[in-house]
Amino acid sequence: KRLKGANGVEDCMMALGVMFDVLMTLCKVMAPFTPYLTELMYQNLNKCISKEQSSVHWELYPDSEKRQKAEERIQKSVGRMQKVIELVRIMRDRKGRPTRLPLKEMTIVHADEEYLTDLMGALKVYLSEELNVRTILSSTDVAKYAVAKAEPDWGTLGKRLGKAMGLVAKGIKNLDAGAISEFQSKGEITIEGHVLKEGDMKILREFRVPEGVNPEEIDAEGDGEVLVILDLKLDKDLLMAGTARQVVNRVQKLRKKAGLEPSDKIEFYYKILESGDGLDDVFTKQDDYFVGAINTTPKPASERQAHSVTIASEDCDLGEGFKFTAIIARPAVVPQMKVLSEVAGGNTETADNLAVWLASLDLDRYKSAEADAKVKVNLDGTEYCLQAGTHFKWNNI
Repeated sequence: KRLKGANGVEDCMMALGVMFDVLMTLCKVMAPFTPYLTELMYQNLNKCISKEQSSVHWELYPDSEKRQKAEERIQKSVGRMQKVIELVRIMRDRKGRPTRLPLKEMTIVHADEEYLTDLMGALKVYLSEELNVRTILSSTDVAKYAVAKAEPDWGTLGKRLGKAMGLVAKGIKNLDAGAISEFQSKGEITIEGHVLKEGDMKILREFRVPEGVNPEEIDAEGDGEVLVILDLKLDKDLLMAGTARQVVNRVQKLRKKAGLEPSDKIEFYYKILESGDGLDDVFTKQDDYFVGAINTTPKPASERQAHSVTIASEDCDLGEGFKFTAIIARPAVVPQMKVLSEVAGGNTETADNLAVWLASLDLDRYKSAEADAKVKVNLDGTEYCLQAGTHFKWNNI
């Protein structure tokens, strides 16, 4: 989506730039091992820039330390995002909520405001897209959502404390929220005469289910540093959105099977075989999502024009009683018969002939035509000027 400009021109250019950099770096790294393949890739990539070097084998090998250090702040932020994504996926798997099913809300809890700023800034849109969660909230009030518990790091302390480990471990487990908070702020604490520092014990967050909330409709997961709370409650709108995502997946697979390019425009028609519980609503109430995903809205097969050319069709079973036939067709002109009849002075035959002529138009010749463009045709000695949007539509997309 980013490469197609879904988030704006600036983001699209950034995504393309990053991809270019990755591919160019890959060429340089792999050149000693696959010299011919990387040379071919390099020559193609090099057309995008102006450089004197004419071969990847003349380029310096990338300095990994320099590249890592230059982007240390970004890498830290992305690492935090990846951790949150991992925690949410664990919860989805545990609760049987596949990624294709959108969820209403999640809350990221961390005591450090900087940590949350990283995630709630430019990275927020990527979190939402990757996790398929509609609303992402954040909070620094850890005590509101969880109870802090301390656990000793047996591997580290056992070797150092020996027989005293039992007493110290008991003291660690008995630490209250105030003592844990003080340890986190100061970085050390004394227990049974032993000074413990970061790494000697782990701080865990035990999620507290809010009052009045069904435990089956909420879940939380943490790694000792960040806590992520996921609202698992489903409503009809979320279920419809999940089904719409499945429909798009089937359409995209059908496009691929038909050998279409991503830029090829299509019209998408459907014929319901088994409606289940609201398949009609999925096709009629998720227009925005369908337009964003496949650049068209679904139409019933009954709305197809007689001259519409089928590219591919397939029966689809989405489970839960949802079965339909997916039909992708080439864009076809849609004559507005009522208006054409008025233009023809009520002569049905003339209106039909005008519709046939419109249906015969080669749309490839009119790719750059305006939505309200005009076309002229001479029929039986009479010239007709037909306007797009009034007398016909360029397609049924």
